Amino acid sequence: MAHVPTAEWGFHCQACFWPDTTDMVNCAHCLTWWHTCCAGVDETVPVEERSFTCPRCQNPSFTVPKGKKPPSKASSGTSSTSDARARRARLRLEKLEAQKLLMEKHLEQARREQQIRHEQEKLQQEAEIDRAKLEIEQTILEETFRHGRKSWTMRSRMIVASGRSKAAKAKWNSGKSSNSLLLEPGQDVLGRALQGISLDQSTLEVGLGGMIDRTSSTLGTIYEVDPYDNPGYTNWQQAGPSHGRSRQDQRHAHLGRSRVRKAHSRVRKARSRVRKVRIRRVSNHDRRSRFHVRQCQEFALLGQHQHPNQHRCRQTHRGIRSQCRQIRRGIRSPRRQTTRRQTRARIPT
Repeated sequence: MAHVPTAEWGFHCQACFWPDTTDMVNCAHCLTWWHTCCAGVDETVPVEERSFTCPRCQNPSFTVPKGKKPPSKASSGTSSTSDARARRARLRLEKLEAQKLLMEKHLEQARREQQIRHEQEKLQQEAEIDRAKLEIEQTILEETFRHGRKSWTMRSRMIVASGRSKAAKAKWNSGKSSNSLLLEPGQDVLGRALQGISLDQSTLEVGLGGMIDRTSSTLGTIYEVDPYDNPGYTNWQQAGPSHGRSRQDQRHAHLGRSRVRKAHSRVRKARSRVRKVRIRRVSNHDRRSRFHVRQCQEFALLGQHQHPNQHRCRQTHRGIRSQCRQIRRGIRSPRRQTTRRQTRARIPT
């Protein structure tokens, strides 16, 4: 006995005995299900816009095909339709909730990205502000240091200039006072010396007397009198205190002291000149040795490892080094040694 298809087995189409598929349409009046191919509905039309009325509702005299029983209870179709609608509504709600969650996630991600971007921009602006502040502080410090250095230089120059002016003024005053004492012997010497100085008169007399005695004794031992010109006296000490020196003798003594000072200055200049010549000769020897070493290096770079003057080169290096060493130590004089032939040529015949 053949089984009649029922809704429990998944057969709802009222026109055929094929199982249910996804492409099915519902009747708007009796709420029965039909295949789209059986109902003649276009499948391209969306489900929400489909409107279908079964032939039985359109024509009440519609006959049920053989082997297919009409629906015994309308409640079963109604319940299945309501379940489908509820399922569809639930699916829509789930879909809407999923879309809402996805949209919220996108919004949250966009908000986080925007917040991160704002933080980065803020940090960049703060870094630029700090950099500008550091540059301004550095400029201020440089200007302050420059002005301080200039002021310190000017202050030191002023101090040096004031010191020099004071020293020159003191020297001028001392020379002026000494000249006044020497050029005006008739005036009161102690009165002129005591101007601006609170000292004892007896102390000044003793000091001046001792200074005059020492000066006269020293000059007397230096400038002796020729016994042939003045046979009665041999020197100034034998002449006694009553016989003083004349203006001409004083001028001769001054000229002698100036000659001694000039001789000392000439000796100092000669020593400095010798020192400069020695330093110059050392520098010249060093320069010549460096040039010779550079020339040897050029020969080596050109491939001539043994240039023709190799023995002379070694002697030159050795001689230059020893000569410079002797000059630095002060053993050898910077002047060139004269040979025996030059010495013979200089000797007058």
